[in-house]
Amino acid sequence: MSHSTSPASRTLYGSREQLEKDAIRHLFEVYVKINADAEKDPNVKVEAAVFFRPMEDGNEAALADCRVWRELSIRKYAEEYARLNVHFDVYTGESMVGKASQDLALKVLGRKGLIDDEEGAEWVNLEKYKLGNAVPRKKVHSVHSRWDDGTSIYLMHDISGAIERYEKYKFDKMICVISQQRANDLQLVNYGLMLGMSTRRGTVVFLDQSIHEAGVVMHEQMKKNEENLQYAYVCISISCKNPELLLLPPPVQIDTGLLTELATREIIFLLGSYPDVVKTALRTHEPSGVVTFAFRLSHAISSAWETVVVKGETDVAKARGRMWMCLCTWDVLGAAMRLLTLKPLERM
Repeated sequence: MSHSTSPASRTLYGSREQLEKDAIRHLFEVYVKINADAEKDPNVKVEAAVFFRPMEDGNEAALADCRVWRELSIRKYAEEYARLNVHFDVYTGESMVGKASQDLALKVLGRKGLIDDEEGAEWVNLEKYKLGNAVPRKKVHSVHSRWDDGTSIYLMHDISGAIERYEKYKFDKMICVISQQRANDLQLVNYGLMLGMSTRRGTVVFLDQSIHEAGVVMHEQMKKNEENLQYAYVCISISCKNPELLLLPPPVQIDTGLLTELATREIIFLLGSYPDVVKTALRTHEPSGVVTFAFRLSHAISSAWETVVVKGETDVAKARGRMWMCLCTWDVLGAAMRLLTLKPLERM
């Protein structure tokens, strides 16, 4: 937001009414308009840099509008993420990083011998780590002279923001989820590249639109195939919530060796693999394995539903083993669904 704002642009662009109605969409429209004007008039970028400098320096007057924009945007983001059952403890970003933190980061990089100053920019030389070079701060040229405009590019904010977060949270590990365009700058969780989408050109799809369209597609698919995760969870939940069917002794007294049917062996195999599924997802930062596991388990439940029964089984020891397996399956399927931010339903 602040990158494309100048004293003149505050009167030329934007509407308070539209901002309060839908902050994200309106700020995006302003961003696109300013960038379109900047392509025609290079002075727009110069004015933006002049206005942005005091924001990085922490000037309260310059930051006042930005705080309003941020508050309204976060409110909208929170509403949209809630539709996905996703909630964040803290909303922050590299735009909140001050100049002092950026200067400190540059000094740290300089002390480590990683800064090269050439070609009008300060380079972070990461060749020995096989990561190439990155530009944390660039210099610009005017008609009259060459100067450091005092502003920084995204990568400098990334580095400084990482340092600030570590100082605040003292975390063991930080995972960055970022677009493919930054793949050469950082080790990251890559969510891919949306072909043809550009914020500056205005060719993007908004989160609320994506959620709505995904919801329509999912609902149509659910109508075609009712035996989904929620259906399997509800079915097994019904059995587990009726303990009067069969009172279970302590787990050590349950003979699971009696569970020899092919359908039960498939379920037990899947239950045993769940810890490795979670570990793999953690190591690779890829949740699709958990999705695959949950669907495999739900299909196994459906396959066993008619043949692996508790009520009506004359062998009490075998019935207890099946009931115990049912409880474990209920617990694991629910855990996998919650890990994917799905809320397991108790009834349908």
